[in-house]
Amino acid sequence: MPLQLNLSNTRLCGVWFYCGVSTGTYNAEGITAIADALRVNGALTSINLSRGNQLGDEGWGAIFAAICGNKDSKIMSMDVSHENIGPAGVKLIAEALRTSITGALTMANLLGNQLDAESAKMLAEVAKQKGISLCGIPGPLITEME
Repeated sequence: MPLQLNLSNTRLCGVWFYCGVSTGTYNAEGITAIADALRVNGALTSINLSRGNQLGDEGWGAIFAAICGNKDSKIMSMDVSHENIGPAGVKLIAEALRTSITGALTMANLLGNQLDAESAKMLAEVAKQKGISLCGIPGPLITEME
């Protein structure tokens, strides 16, 4: 049976966005704790960190680096949709995917993030090389890669 972890809408960093208003104080302890747990968890197959965690670009880079850098990782799918990940975060995510030491991750949901054309193309290139399905990359960009 697949082991799944759902941490969507959990305010991992102490910041909450409601109706376009940010409340709370940013705290990186949540990111560090999750990244550390992902580095040592070899049984987890799916993780949902979508909607409301607001880990910031560096935080998302750290999460992806933890998953991709774990040779024992079995995480096949990851949902980080609607997290306001911008181009700087996408660059960190693409680098983590490019240098991944495991081939377990096959799907990452990035819908609803702040991808520009350059960052979307960067992710599409890595996805094609690694055989990863990326939700949120506009179809024309993937078609251009073929």
